[in-house]
Parts: sequence; structure tokens; C-alpha cells
Amino acid sequence: MAYAEKRGKGSNAYYLARFSDGNGKWPTVKDGRGAAIRYRTKREAEQAANDEEAKVRGRTWRDPAAGQETFTAYVNGWYARQDLSPRTMGNYRLTIETILLPEFETDPLRNITTVRVTEWERRLRTAGYAEESIRTYRGVLHVSMGDAATEGKIDVNPVTRPRGRGRRAGKAKHRRPEKPVVDPLGALLLAERCAILSGRDDEFILVVTKAWTGARWGELVGLERPYFRMSKLRIEHQLEELDDSTWLKCPPKEDSRRTIDLPPFLSGLLSRQIKATQAERAQVCPCYRPQRPTAPHAGGGYIFTGRTTRRRVDKRLTPVTAAHWRRSGFESMIFKPAAEGWYPKKAPLPRRPVPLLADPFPGTPVRGRNYVERSDWCWTAIRDGLTPHLLRHTHRTWMTEDRIPEILAHERLGHEMGGIAARYTHVTDAMRAELIEALTQRWNSALDARLRMHPHSPVAVLEELLTARAAKKEGDDRKIVPQDSHNPRVVGLRPRPRKRA
Repeated sequence: MAYAEKRGKGSNAYYLARFSDGNGKWPTVKDGRGAAIRYRTKREAEQAANDEEAKVRGRTWRDPAAGQETFTAYVNGWYARQDLSPRTMGNYRLTIETILLPEFETDPLRNITTVRVTEWERRLRTAGYAEESIRTYRGVLHVSMGDAATEGKIDVNPVTRPRGRGRRAGKAKHRRPEKPVVDPLGALLLAERCAILSGRDDEFILVVTKAWTGARWGELVGLERPYFRMSKLRIEHQLEELDDSTWLKCPPKEDSRRTIDLPPFLSGLLSRQIKATQAERAQVCPCYRPQRPTAPHAGGGYIFTGRTTRRRVDKRLTPVTAAHWRRSGFESMIFKPAAEGWYPKKAPLPRRPVPLLADPFPGTPVRGRNYVERSDWCWTAIRDGLTPHLLRHTHRTWMTEDRIPEILAHERLGHEMGGIAARYTHVTDAMRAELIEALTQRWNSALDARLRMHPHSPVAVLEELLTARAAKKEGDDRKIVPQDSHNPRVVGLRPRPRKRA
């Protein structure tokens, strides 16, 4: 039962209001700053104590001192309690350390109000942050403060925006800026430029595979040889890159394990890639770091690997092959320059065009000293704003243009189709054959268009494809070579005597 506790004597006497919290403790009624309230009369103290005890019985009582905890202290404990995928945990950590803590580090939880959050969001927008990034940052803050409200640290979540309030611009997903996609010729030219910039055929086959399958980046980076079955590509796992430069082999997003049908030309390209990248089988992938023993995975069987670099070994620079392409490195060093014709800004260098020599077509990158004066031209953009992920959008757009059934399109991309149509519609062999035919026609049309631009390419695999395509159009079958051949030189077939035992 609540009661009033007398303190002091004479004119200095005052009363504290004490009440039961239902757990055997008798806390004191406090103000918003966490200080005990002093009442002048016993009656006032008893009334205040009874009011607080009524809140306890109604399960609406909140400890005012709980809101005094700083955001830093709370979010550190909150982050440690989360049980999410390593990639999501890394994204949460990056957002908290670089965006939230610099703003709310020393603030008590009760001081983080709706007005404060709105002003912070406005400053981010003024500073030039993208709307999607701001939504991500606000989302992490919303989840953490929502848990604080659930735990009784604060009364309500200040980040929750009332329905129908706030900015309308940028909220509707269907009103966002249009995502850029490319046609088959654009995808082929993009793959050729990527191979020219990297200096090898691997990136050509990688980009073509991504555009003509719609696979996710992690699924292609983690693609192993046993899962390539000529006409099929089995997606069983992916490689996730973590912030500490380690890789984690894990199931694909939302456990979207599936089988992707391959056109014959793509089966040939992947067969060529496997033969060209035969490496010693390793128990552990070269990306494994002994000081980070949490994410090792077997190596030696990946179809796509990083490009050759140099590493210091025993005071010498030794050529080594990087284990895997990192998404950011591939996009900034290879993909963006190929798609836009400009290297992205990276301190201390500004955004700048890719310098090229005119010969051979479509150009050779110029590197070294005085590269600007030695260059002849630069590439025009294939499509500004294109990213590796948007090749997945491109593949979905192609399937829509080719009238591919929705159930097959969802299955190919690893999505789960909802609604009554998903329950009563099933993928058939006729659907798969129609898809393969459509993708093959797009590939042939891209090769024909590229052949009309120029009959040759500095990329060895594309040179073979163009020569074979030209020979087929001319009816000269002697110059046709298999797509998995490693010989960049086309040799005509000729009769020869048969060996007898």
C-alpha cells in the first residue's frame, strides 16, 4: 500500500511518495529528470503515491529514470542482443557508428523527440543524402527506439510517423525515379568494355551471365563448378562480403535455391570459363584470414574469381589471384567506367573520363604517365546510373517483353509469386523452351548488331564469337569454332588421313 515518508524536522520537513512496483520494491515518485519529488504535506504525497500505484496495477507505469540512459549506452546493449545475418549486422553497425551516434551519442533517450528526429532527417536531406539512404537510417533508428519503448525506457517511439503525415514526395515506391536498364546490344557492349578494362575474358563472361540469367551478385561470385550442369545452373548458396574483409558462404537470399535454365551459347561460355580457370584444389579459399576464423570456406572450385594483383611475400611482390571480386571494387573499377565511360570520384581523384587509344576498336585504356595527352578518345555512356544489380532488372524486363509467364519469371529470379495464380499455375517444359529460345534470339541479335559496328574485338572470346557468327551468316562452316575453345586464332578445318591401328 502506498504511503508518505517524512523527511527532515520542523520547517524543513517534507514528504516523499513511496509506492509498490509489484516486484517487492518500493520506489519513490520522481520527476522527469529522475529526481525525487518533495511534497509539502502528507496528503499530497499519499495522493501521488496512490496515483503511481494505480499505474502499476494498470501496467502503464514507466520509470522516469529509465529515459535518462544515453543513446550510446542503450544502443550498444541493443545491438548485442540482435540475432540477424552477418551482412545485416554489418549494415546496422555501419549505420549506427557513422550516422546515428554522431548525432545522438550523448542524448538521453527521453530527449530524442519527434521534433528532434524530424530536424535531423531534414539536415540529412539538405546535406545531399539520397532518399533511399535516409529511409535506411531512419529505419534503423525506428527499430532501436521501438525496442526502447517496448522495454519501458520511453513512453512512445518518437520515430514513428503518423499515417498521412510528413513529406509525400519520395514516399511512394512506384513514384521513385525510373531505374535504367539496357537492351541486349548494350549488355554485350558493357561486357566487352568490362573485359577490356580488366584485361581478361572472365569479366566478359561474368557480365553476360548476369545479364542473361538475372542471378544475384553473391550467387555468381559464389558459383562453384559442381553446380554448373551444361544446360542448367543450380543456385545453392552465395558468398556474402562482410565489412571486415571476410567472406561468408551462406544460403541465397530468402533461401531462394533454384535451377536456372541456360541457353546453349551461355553453356559454352561457362564451359570455356571453367577450362580457363582450372586451379589447384584448396581445402580453404585464399580469402581466408587466420586472424578472422569465423568465415572460412572451401576454395579451388569457384567459376569466377578476382583479377590478378601483387602481394608482398618475403620482401617480394608476388603475382596472386584475388579470391573474389568485392561488389564495391568491381563496380568502381570495372562496371561504372564501362557503363558510363567515366571513372567515379574517389579521393583525391575527381570523376574523370576513361582515356583510350583508338585502335583496336572499341579502344584500349591508356595508363601510366601523361595518359591524358596520349589518349585519342573516351567512351560514351551505354546507360548512366547502371549498376550490376540493375542487370537483374534488365533480365526481368526482357522476360516481360518476351511474354514469359509470370510463374517462370519469378522462379528464375528466386522470387516467390503470391496470389491465387501462383497456386494454380505451374512451370512446364514448353515454357522453359520458349524462354531459352527468346534469350538465344536476343543474344544472336546482339552479336549481329555488334558485328555491324566492327568485325573484330580485342577481347579473345568475343573475337571468336564474332568470327563464328560472321562465318555462319556467310555459310562458311570451316571457320566456326566451338565457344569453349581456348584458341583465339581461327583455324580452318581440312581433310586428313585417318589413323589406323
